[in-house]
Amino acid sequence: GPIPPEVGKLSKLYELQLSRNSFNGEMPIEIGKLQNLQTILDLSYNNLSGGIPPSLGTMSKLETLDLSHNQLTGKIPPQVGEMSSLEKLDLSYNNLQGKLDKKFSRWPDEAFEGNLHLCGSSLDR
Repeated sequence: GPIPPEVGKLSKLYELQLSRNSFNGEMPIEIGKLQNLQTILDLSYNNLSGGIPPSLGTMSKLETLDLSHNQLTGKIPPQVGEMSSLEKLDLSYNNLQGKLDKKFSRWPDEAFEGNLHLCGSSLDR
């Protein structure tokens, strides 16, 4: 099933690792309310679809964001590229599209690998 929107009420969480749980459906926008997440938000290896909520960009303390190996679509919200504390980003193997701007050049190409419709200055495509 989907990730319940009530996850946004877990305001004291320091990290959230929900990889390999067979979650499907869209990522709830309420996940952006987890302002105390610091180390990691890992939703990789699920079956999540739809877009990446721009509200993730408000997680100002987050160091690692891993949304790889899902079925996410659409453009990567620019807010994600503006997350100053984010050290590791992995959006690989989704169905993301659009042009990456310079905000995303601080992460290696591997962070975007497997998204056949992404392009930009940091990608060799």
